[in-house]
Amino acid sequence: ESFKRFPSPKFWGDQVVYSIMIDRFRNGDPSNDQNNISKNQQNDIANNNFLDIGKFRHGGDLKGILDRLDYIVDLGATAIMISSPFENNSGDYHGYCVSDFMKIDPGFGTNDEFRQLVNAAHERGLLVILDVVVNHFCDVNSGYFNQISSEQHLKCAYDLSVNESKNIVLDSEY
Repeated sequence: ESFKRFPSPKFWGDQVVYSIMIDRFRNGDPSNDQNNISKNQQNDIANNNFLDIGKFRHGGDLKGILDRLDYIVDLGATAIMISSPFENNSGDYHGYCVSDFMKIDPGFGTNDEFRQLVNAAHERGLLVILDVVVNHFCDVNSGYFNQISSEQHLKCAYDLSVNESKNIVLDSEY
């Protein structure tokens, strides 16, 4: 299946970009609210512990964005930049711990709902930007994750930072 390419503008400085953190924007489909919630959030809710409520998922989803596209256009936006919509095994609300770049996180919606959102945005003349950080890949089921202990991982990260810091050259003017 092929899709029509929506061209990038020649000068992004002419664009008014409305930034959206999916989970924090609007809950358009309460039926997906319990999908992909972290074990920590489940335990905290079960024990009436709301000290980390800022880290909880709050229900915003793709349907919520779709429902408010006209509002965003009325504000004068010419583009929307949405947080990563892709599935993450950790259940984090922010989307920056992707475990599958080919699947929309079930707490945010479905692949079809994502296509509907992008098509509807384009019909309104809105550009769509995905705020995806590809080096924040968090597949807890990967071979790497399961082969080493957290202590080994921390030692490796420490060794890398020590070796990198030896190669830093500071400019005395700054």
